[in-house]
Amino acid sequence: MYRRGHMGLTLLILSPFMKSFTDLFGDIYSSVTFIVLSTLFSVLPDIDLRIGIKHRGATHSITLAILLSVILCYIFYILNLNMLFGLSAFIGITSHLIGDLITYRSFAPFYPFSKKKFSLKIVKSENRFINDALFLLGALVFSYEFLHNL
Repeated sequence: MYRRGHMGLTLLILSPFMKSFTDLFGDIYSSVTFIVLSTLFSVLPDIDLRIGIKHRGATHSITLAILLSVILCYIFYILNLNMLFGLSAFIGITSHLIGDLITYRSFAPFYPFSKKKFSLKIVKSENRFINDALFLLGALVFSYEFLHNL
């Protein structure tokens, strides 16, 4: 799946929970910030393509999601900000893994604890229609939920 597909999928997964996030954080703007941060983190695993390491290797694992989330929670704590924003890394990266799981190319999401690879082989990563449709649908659901929860 490409960047726009991952971002759209994350928006699609999280936006229906905007009201719950608003209740948790106390205001709609923190809820939106959490969803936007998660959406930005959803493209992080593909950094492997830019830094020249094996694609769908260590960057495509729950381990990375947990480690980065713990580090960010600690940073937000030190900065006296809401630590829950640190969970956006876990949510975004996990969303990326869900997106890649439906593609044909397998990967090991539990690396380094297990090298067993998974793939549901439903769509091709480069399927432009799927990537664009996910992005559009995610953006529409996000917009609807935002306007509905103002």
